[in-house]
Amino acid sequence: MSPFTRRLPPDMSELHFPRFRMPENSIPKEAASQIINDELMLDGNPRLNLASFVTTWMEPECDKLIMASINKNYVDMDEYPVTTELQASHHLHRAQAFKII
Repeated sequence: MSPFTRRLPPDMSELHFPRFRMPENSIPKEAASQIINDELMLDGNPRLNLASFVTTWMEPECDKLIMASINKNYVDMDEYPVTTELQASHHLHRAQAFKII
């Protein structure tokens, strides 16, 4: 096994899953999770990115807010009116800041 071989659970190691397209049939959730994690490992480490003037650190409160709202469907404005109002005020503020309106 090379370091580039996908590490799937033992009972799935002989199965073939396409890399750049959706499989014809469903695959076990453990295999899907492992495949996605393997692909994400190829991304750079944002903490080592010294070439840009951005930060990847956030306050813990921001992380908590993100996790508290990650399952909301922002398109469903009737179900999430507070979220819709927050988005609208954000867009209005940006428009005023850039003198769009």
